[in-house]
Amino acid sequence: IELEVAEDGTFALRMAGRTFAGLLAVEDTGDRGDSYDFDPVGGGVLVPNTVVVERRRHANGVRSLRSRRSFVIPAGLTKDRSARLSETVRLEVDCLARLVPGTGRLDLELHVVDPGRDHRLRLLLPTGEPVESFMAATTFDMAVRETGRAAVGNWVHPPPQTFCHQGAVAAGGLWVGAPGLPE
Repeated sequence: IELEVAEDGTFALRMAGRTFAGLLAVEDTGDRGDSYDFDPVGGGVLVPNTVVVERRRHANGVRSLRSRRSFVIPAGLTKDRSARLSETVRLEVDCLARLVPGTGRLDLELHVVDPGRDHRLRLLLPTGEPVESFMAATTFDMAVRETGRAAVGNWVHPPPQTFCHQGAVAAGGLWVGAPGLPE
């Protein structure tokens, strides 16, 4: 397993003959939805304002690579919730990656300081190629899910394009385990 950090603070992971680049890019989208749905207002993948990289190697062979990034994002939405504010705040993303010899995996520890309001923040984990289906953890099982878009039909709101999982997703040769109920 090899890990590199790019100029923008994202990671490139090489393992089993594959390379997964752009890992942990940050996507920020305004959200004017209510408590049960997401209604996007502008946004996209962010470019960091600052990137600080730190490398360490312990005597026991554990190697670590830390990427600390800061981004400037809108502080929230306008009063009528139709656009994002011109006022900005500083978003901080700190990722410590550890490679422990003999484990066959990369461990990530993330800390995010997000003073923004009314937005959805996502860390991207691209597989590098399109996939038609993937596996996602459910409460007591792993479910196969399709990546195709749902038909709009007579929905009042457009159908969601992302769904929650119960701690793990596997797609295109990349397996990601995370606690909680992230998208």
